[in-house]
Amino acid sequence: MNKKINYGYIFQDNIKKSCMKQDVLFYRFKDSATSFSGGSARFTPKNICDCMVFHRGILLFLELKSCKGKSFSFTEHSLKQLKDIDKILKDKVDNYRPKVYGGFLIEFREISKTIFISTENIIRYLHENNTKTLNYDKLIKDNNINFNIIEQTLKIKNYEYNIINLLNIFI
Repeated sequence: MNKKINYGYIFQDNIKKSCMKQDVLFYRFKDSATSFSGGSARFTPKNICDCMVFHRGILLFLELKSCKGKSFSFTEHSLKQLKDIDKILKDKVDNYRPKVYGGFLIEFREISKTIFISTENIIRYLHENNTKTLNYDKLIKDNNINFNIIEQTLKIKNYEYNIINLLNIFI
């Protein structure tokens, strides 16, 4: 029996292990049981994102995505998550809360690159480019959109990510 590899769960697990190794608090929001039992639902609509990490007073809400090529296309569900994360980062008068951040951590497996891009910058990028797709090569060429390449080290077959360096961009 051929079992399909779920790269998204491998990526999530590698992020979790990286956080644990670096003494960063990591909390993965629970998926619905149907995600694992072959039910028709593939996500839990109540989860705003995959996880949150906390270190030295910085709280970061993350949606973790792993894609095969050099582009990530936003589905209706991931666009909803983007808006939900951005919404939780703001107070009642629409100001960003201090030391609370959010965004997408996207692994581009084909080129062995992982980036963090904040919700604010994703929304701006999608609007300015009239697209629903983030293209790695275009991000590199476009100096107007801020994102961070995440330091990663290949261990035997999985990556370890430098989560501390990611969190340090907010200090």
